[in-house]
Amino acid sequence: MFIQNLKLTEFRNLKNAEIEFSPEINLIVGSNGSGKTNILEALFYTGSGRSFRTHLDENLANTDSEYFRIEASGKMGEHEVHVEIGVEPGKRKIIKVNSSPIHKLGELFEYFRLVEFSPYDLEIVIGSPSVRRRYISITIAQLDPPHVAVLSDYHKTLSQRNALLKSFEETPRLSSSQETSLAVWDEKLAVHAVQIHESRKSYIHKIADIAADFYRRISGSEEYLKIEYNPSPNLEHFTAENFCEKLASRRQREIAMGQTMYGPHRDDIKFYIDNLEAKSAASQGQIKTAVLSLKLAQYEYLKQKLERLPIILLDEIFSDLDKNRLDFVMNLLPGLGQSFITTSKLSEVNNLEIFKSKFEVERGIPRRLKEQS
Repeated sequence: MFIQNLKLTEFRNLKNAEIEFSPEINLIVGSNGSGKTNILEALFYTGSGRSFRTHLDENLANTDSEYFRIEASGKMGEHEVHVEIGVEPGKRKIIKVNSSPIHKLGELFEYFRLVEFSPYDLEIVIGSPSVRRRYISITIAQLDPPHVAVLSDYHKTLSQRNALLKSFEETPRLSSSQETSLAVWDEKLAVHAVQIHESRKSYIHKIADIAADFYRRISGSEEYLKIEYNPSPNLEHFTAENFCEKLASRRQREIAMGQTMYGPHRDDIKFYIDNLEAKSAASQGQIKTAVLSLKLAQYEYLKQKLERLPIILLDEIFSDLDKNRLDFVMNLLPGLGQSFITTSKLSEVNNLEIFKSKFEVERGIPRRLKEQS
C-alpha cells in the first residue's frame, strides 16, 4: 500500500498544500515549526482518524479556521483508494472513502495502515497509563478494525455504570432491586472487558519477543527488553464471571467514589530493561531504543498479519538517534515499502540517494527539492 497524493486545507499551518509522493522513500526537510511534522500527522490521520500528537480534533485546524480537510489518494494492492477526512464547523467529523460516507471510525482502519515514530512517542514509556492504552487501542484497531466498536461499547457502558454508582452515593444500603440493576451493568461491562483483555493480552504476547529482538539488534548489546501487559484486574482466569465477582468485591468503595474500580480503562503496559522498569531506571537512549523497537515490532507484525507492507512515518530520527541506531534504521528502509522521514537539516542526511522524493517545507508551504548537482 502507498499514498501517492496528499491535499491539505486549513490543517495546522498547512492552509492549502498538495504533495505528490513516491511509493518508496520520501524525505521532508524543514526547520522546527515549518510544518514538516504536520504532514506526517495528516498522513497518520488518514489511516486512523486520530492524531499522534493530540486527542482533540479542534487542535488540528488552522488558528484562523473552524475546520480542516485532508484528502489522500493511493493504492492498496491493485485497488485505488481515496480518503477524505476532516472536521467541519460545529466539530462534526466527516469521513469518505472513494466518495462513500463512513459512519463508523473502525471502517477507516481497513484502508491505509501507518506506523509512526516521533519524539512524542517517548511518552509511551515515560508518560501516563492513558498514553499506553491509547497506543495499544489504535494498534489493535489496525489489525482488527471491529475492535473500535468494542472499545466504544465498553466506554459507553462504563459511563452508564458510573452514572448509576453516583446515583447510589447517598444510599447507605442498596435494595435488592438496586443490587439487581447494578449487577446487570456489571455483566454488560464484563462482556466488553473480556474481549478487550483478550485482544490486548494476545497482542502484547505476540509483539514482545519481536520488540526484544529489535532492541538487541539496534542497541548492539545483550540488554533485554521486556514488555508486559498489566491488566485490571489481574485475574488468573479473566472470565466475565470472575470479572463480575471482582467488581462486587469493591461495591461499597465504588459507590463512595462514584466510579468503576476495575476494567480495561485502568490497564497499563510495563517496559523493563534487564528487569528494571524503564520508566524510572532507563536512560534517554534506552527509552528511545525501546520505543523504536516497539514501533518496528508493530510494523513487522502488521506486515505478517496483513500480508502487505504498511506505511512508516519517522519524525526527526536524525537528531533523535545516535549514529549506530540511525544506521540500523537507514539500512532497514529500502525493504520497508513506502516511508516518510523528516529532518530539520539536510546536512544531517548522509545518503541522499536512497530518497526517491525530497521536499522542503517553509512556513507551511511544501515544495519539491531540486536534485543536487
